[in-house]
Amino acid sequence: MSLTDTGRLTVHLKIVTPGQSTKDEFNDETKVPDQVIASPWAMERTISANEKSENPIELRNVTQFVIRHRPNFLPAITTDMQVIQTIGVKKFRYEITDYNRDSQYGNWDVIICERVVNDNG
Repeated sequence: MSLTDTGRLTVHLKIVTPGQSTKDEFNDETKVPDQVIASPWAMERTISANEKSENPIELRNVTQFVIRHRPNFLPAITTDMQVIQTIGVKKFRYEITDYNRDSQYGNWDVIICERVVNDNG
């Protein structure tokens, strides 16, 4: 059974390496912008309590994004990156906790994330 099909990829994401803040010799802080690694279309899949029952409270902010399989010649997605999802004018930022590559069939990869910041307050 396939995880999804192309018509269900309705969420546009940005996968970024977060920018770091730096201080100059005058102690002024400068934020380096996020570096966009990829901008895939995805299907959002919320993890249900049936799939992970240790602590249902943690499930509130856990999300999976199913994306097309990324071939090896593209930059790898790692757990030190973040996902930015835009819904209307709101932006949601997620820490990537795991990335499951479809090495068997090469169709769909899964990004497992935990929401950490609502950029719009």
